Amino acid sequence: NSLATVEYAKMLSTGGLATNAGCGSTWCTTSSLPSARYWFGMTAANGYIYIIGGWNHTATPKTVGGAAYALANANGSLGSFTTTNEPPLRFRGHTVEIYNGYIYVTDGQYGTPNDGLSGPQNLIYYAPILANGSIGYWSKGGVNFSQSSAFHSTVVYQNRL
Repeated sequence: NSLATVEYAKMLSTGGLATNAGCGSTWCTTSSLPSARYWFGMTAANGYIYIIGGWNHTATPKTVGGAAYALANANGSLGSFTTTNEPPLRFRGHTVEIYNGYIYVTDGQYGTPNDGLSGPQNLIYYAPILANGSIGYWSKGGVNFSQSSAFHSTVVYQNRL
């Protein structure tokens, strides 16, 4: 099922989760996503949480476009999500990474709002993260991955993707 609910838990220095995250439970509910979805990309930088794309499995399944960000509060809760510039394609099953003030969307599947699943892609798009937390205009990465993939993982380490 597609969900818009966002929950958080307090992590302990010993590796476990606290039995009370500050709301009387292990898991606390905070600001909801702009729309219900799964297979989305999510990342964090400079005190903000970012979400891009996804899939909404309703009576008419569709790729969810859009990008949004929310301020991460010191207690673990989130401020309201604000929509921002979205990539030129609607992605699902992709990854989202941040490096040196830029946000990257890699591979995944893409399509129109009311499509079925497209095949895996090898695309990379990036955009600057602006001082207010919003995302600037998107550009194509210049080079693509050597192989197409979706529902994969990526990591940035020492200026390498």
